[in-house]
Amino acid sequence: MLKVVGASWFKTRISTYIIAGAAVLSICALFIAEMEKPQYDGTYCATSYWSRQYSFRVEFWGQRNDLAQVPKGAARTCYKDSTFQNGWSQIEVETQPEYPDWVQAYGAGMLEGALTWSSIHKQWLNTVQGFCEQDEGTQGFCIWLRDYLATNYQTIKKMADEKSKVDHYWYQIRLFFHQLEGLEHGWKLGVKRSRADYEIEFVDFLILNAAPDIHDIRIYYENFVKNVTSEYEYQPHPAKASMLLKSIESENGTTRKVLIGHSSEGSYAAMLRVLKKYKFHYHFSTAQKTNEVSGVDIAFTSYPASLASSDDFYIIGGRKTKLTVAGIRLENQNLDLWKNVEVDHGVLLAARVMSANRLAHSGRTWAKVMSRSPGFGSKQWLILDTKRLLQTAEAGNEIDTLSEALSEVKKLHLLDEDEEDMSEEQKIEEAEDFLELIKPNSDASGITWIVDQLPGRLHAEDMTDEIIFGGGGLWTGVGMPFFKEMQEASLIDPDEISRRSLQTVSSTNITDLETVAKALQTRAYRGDLIGENASAFGNIDIKLFSQTTTVGDMEFRAIAGPLYYNNKIQHTQLQQKQTEQNQQVENTDMSNSNNISNGEKELADELGEIELFAERRTVRDDIRANAMTKLNGPFKWSKSELDVEHNGHPDVWNFQLVSPKWAWKHDTA
Repeated sequence: MLKVVGASWFKTRISTYIIAGAAVLSICALFIAEMEKPQYDGTYCATSYWSRQYSFRVEFWGQRNDLAQVPKGAARTCYKDSTFQNGWSQIEVETQPEYPDWVQAYGAGMLEGALTWSSIHKQWLNTVQGFCEQDEGTQGFCIWLRDYLATNYQTIKKMADEKSKVDHYWYQIRLFFHQLEGLEHGWKLGVKRSRADYEIEFVDFLILNAAPDIHDIRIYYENFVKNVTSEYEYQPHPAKASMLLKSIESENGTTRKVLIGHSSEGSYAAMLRVLKKYKFHYHFSTAQKTNEVSGVDIAFTSYPASLASSDDFYIIGGRKTKLTVAGIRLENQNLDLWKNVEVDHGVLLAARVMSANRLAHSGRTWAKVMSRSPGFGSKQWLILDTKRLLQTAEAGNEIDTLSEALSEVKKLHLLDEDEEDMSEEQKIEEAEDFLELIKPNSDASGITWIVDQLPGRLHAEDMTDEIIFGGGGLWTGVGMPFFKEMQEASLIDPDEISRRSLQTVSSTNITDLETVAKALQTRAYRGDLIGENASAFGNIDIKLFSQTTTVGDMEFRAIAGPLYYNNKIQHTQLQQKQTEQNQQVENTDMSNSNNISNGEKELADELGEIELFAERRTVRDDIRANAMTKLNGPFKWSKSELDVEHNGHPDVWNFQLVSPKWAWKHDTA
């Protein structure tokens, strides 16, 4: 057509090329449009970079599927919020050893704050702001608490700066606060990128990390700061969390399995849950040529903005370390213990625990680190040293000389890969520890430790013989002091300690993780079921852990949300038990002091259900069975009359157990 109107051959050829090119582009565009778009699962990743000249820089990668290919930088992280799918979000943070420790800490905090900024803001609305606006008494406490934590932060940071050069413990405390400072910086960066208009003061980040301490801090405030309990009487919730350890030996005695169950107590407002894994290549001191800390890998259940578990459940790994640490709140009725606590110099429990997790290579060393400042946080701890458990199975009991022990230590790769960094004395110490572990006659030690911690004091003992090899292989904790010394110090009635024990659980019924979960569910506390006295407080999760000595198999599962039964067979069994026991009561001589009239029984049933959850008095088995059948459905915010902030929560907490899958190779498996 161009030729017809007189165009030259050159112009005609050029026009033809343009038309052909446009046609090709159209075809390509159509082809690309028909191509299958990549499917993402909502995992977002980022990397922090650092240089002495330009300081920190964060690169956001958006959604990723190839998590192994995320650039490392000084620190990298991947985060996925699946709260509405399984009750958990999940974050994984890894740092690189060639960077100074403070850079690793600050960079890791920045990334976590930047990617989880929205969850952090919701958690703050639900907990800190929601809590501090409850009533006049709580408002006054929060004013004092903010002032106390701000001053305490400056005091502890100064102490850490002064002592960190010569003290490993204080060095780790300082790194904790470096990470927290980075978290605040990252949170502000995330808010800015989203163009939101939110503000959270740094002191409130301290409050979010002081959750395990606040119960004790408020008791101190009411009795020693305010000192006017006649005007306002603080009624703290009794300890509700539970722990359980079961050791099972095979019939031929060649293998052993250890099961651990752990339930957390807490406010329903705090149920934005996070599965976290930190792999931080910290060192024992500022000198990067020193050895890395024992606990490089730490996996734990946590909350937005919290740099420790707060639930107190950790799986710790390293080249020389494999520990599982679980903790629950411990009851204490002796206010005089506070008189010996240096409150102004109290170190947050979160910082102390993470320091112990990183520095310890055994239950004994973990307890030793925790004893440094046993102020806030009345706790009971269970430590399982799976490294020693596996060594006992692998090494046998034929080694009885120091040289043979040292040879076996090297064979099992228990020493650092770079042995030139270890002195001969350190190597001998390792061999002696190993020799103590595998004495003839299987006199193993150090596998299981129990720690009781009250204000200003701590008691720890190796309980391996009593728990792993004796007593039916079952140990339970319900927030009552375990050691006689601590029972006496706490001023708790011995009958109350006995009544609250979980030893009524039959040892023979605990055979796997499922039966561990059921044992914990039978003690489930649901404050929302108390009726007129309903409260948004109770057991909000279960964690399950198992370790087998045969091939070192480890399993970890977790479930989020207030506990409930979903097993109809279990309901039927409980109802049958109730009917049988009621019949026994009716057939018993009415003159018996345990009998009550029908009217009294009806009242007792009603009160018993309430008292079951409040744990204020003994409850008969038939009343308990009747009350437990009430736990037959998941918690629903839409059906609850609780006036509690719950931004970002699913309506129905009806989730199954979750086993986290991590992107990068870790020592905790």
